[in-house]
Amino acid sequence: MVAALGEQTPQDGIEYRRSIFTIAEGNALFNTLTGEAVADAPESELVRRWFYVPKWMDEYALAYMVRQRYIQGQKRPGILINNVILYLTTGCNAKCVYCFEQGYKVMTMSEQTAKDAAEWVAQRCDHSKPLSVRWFGGEPLTNIKAIDAFCATLDALEVEFKSDMFTNGDLMGGVTDEDLKRWRLKTIQFTIDDIGEKYAKIKGLPPGAFDRIAEQVRR
Repeated sequence: MVAALGEQTPQDGIEYRRSIFTIAEGNALFNTLTGEAVADAPESELVRRWFYVPKWMDEYALAYMVRQRYIQGQKRPGILINNVILYLTTGCNAKCVYCFEQGYKVMTMSEQTAKDAAEWVAQRCDHSKPLSVRWFGGEPLTNIKAIDAFCATLDALEVEFKSDMFTNGDLMGGVTDEDLKRWRLKTIQFTIDDIGEKYAKIKGLPPGAFDRIAEQVRR
């Protein structure tokens, strides 16, 4: 995404603000659009690297432009996809106090979109090695139908793949071992913020949430 966006040139007389894609943790910043992180950087550097943008900027239009440029780049001869992130939903069964998606409209990938995405990827991936797929959200396990549709389409097109997932784990109890095999799920990253009932409070989950995720980690 950085290559598709380039650098922003700071200009006098323009009022800048923090980008909606910038997440702060202490003196560290992470840009979810570019994938870059900085700490203790001057404002001019933050502007150049899109952590700050002009106050008037429509960042949703900017994000659309960046994605389109990235997609066009993937169409060039010789450019093959090795990794793909499936943003399955902005929805979640938890209500984490730190969630950067709070206040945003819930959008969920349809089964047809998942199939279309798999077909698109199959035409552009490197078939000499397994494709790496990441399930992301929101909470990806709230949209299992899209996961199934994407995997079934890759299988039908004979695309070898493996996958990993970011999840709070509370819904993992409803996922069977056969599901895990069908999704070629090799790695799961659980978000565990504390232990006991403190964990349930931070995540906004029903009582017993920590015990449920601990059982899934043991599994």
